[in-house]
Amino acid sequence: MSDDFQALEDEWARAIQERDVAAAPEILADDFLVTSVLRPELAHDRAAWLRNLPQVETESISFHGLRARVFADIAVVTGRLDWEAVWSGEDVSDVYLVTDVWVRHDDRWRVSWRASFRASGAIRRVHLAGDESRVENP
Repeated sequence: MSDDFQALEDEWARAIQERDVAAAPEILADDFLVTSVLRPELAHDRAAWLRNLPQVETESISFHGLRARVFADIAVVTGRLDWEAVWSGEDVSDVYLVTDVWVRHDDRWRVSWRASFRASGAIRRVHLAGDESRVENP
């Protein structure tokens, strides 16, 4: 089963790299939403994601460490996305930790939700001072 989802993730990555707006609707569910754990204001629904796809210049993109759990017609897939890209002039290259929720509809799996966590946005340092702790983000 994990191989099936690896193939789906690879298909999605190809659509991103090739900016294939025609192929993407076959991958994205009608209620698709992508969210960022650290920047919730960057949430995009399906229409916004498709509209922004041509603005993303992807040098390379690959999904690794995939783990999948299937619950009837819903699957939760986690993994690491290595992405080198520029979006609207901003370098968004990084390692992303992602959780994708796939839904089976009409015998086809489509992604309904991606929650991503940009690794460089992770907590960098925790300072311990007596009984207090302070967290610094980059």
